[in-house]
Amino acid sequence: MNLDFLTYVNGRPGAQMPSVTDSVMQNSQNLISGVDQYDMGVLSQMPGGNESAGGGIPVWGQGNLAQTGLGAVNTLTNAWLGMRSLDMAKKNLAENKRQFNLNFESNKRLTNARLRDRQKARLATGGGNYQSVGDYMNQNGVQ
Repeated sequence: MNLDFLTYVNGRPGAQMPSVTDSVMQNSQNLISGVDQYDMGVLSQMPGGNESAGGGIPVWGQGNLAQTGLGAVNTLTNAWLGMRSLDMAKKNLAENKRQFNLNFESNKRLTNARLRDRQKARLATGGGNYQSVGDYMNQNGVQ
């Protein structure tokens, strides 16, 4: 389906515009041939493919050495970041333990002080029906 009237194509008056079907056919042929070339290149580079260097080692192509190098750098970077993350997690755990122990000791002192004061108040009001403060704290105090 060609357009026969005069038109401007790429700034040239009177040039004939290519048909839409011609463009689609050309693009699809280029696409199919590109896919075929890609598939054949990938198949020939796989282990057991047709192309191999001496000793049966597959040839992986020119660009893959850089990819292998980048993969190795990426692996080393991830390992380094993992070790840093592990170190930070260990420090975080140690700090959490320290803060927990401080909080526990503070609450233990506060609870024991309240229990001691209550037992002293009982002894002051009731006399002989209650345990001594030392015995009561040994039995009920937070250790």
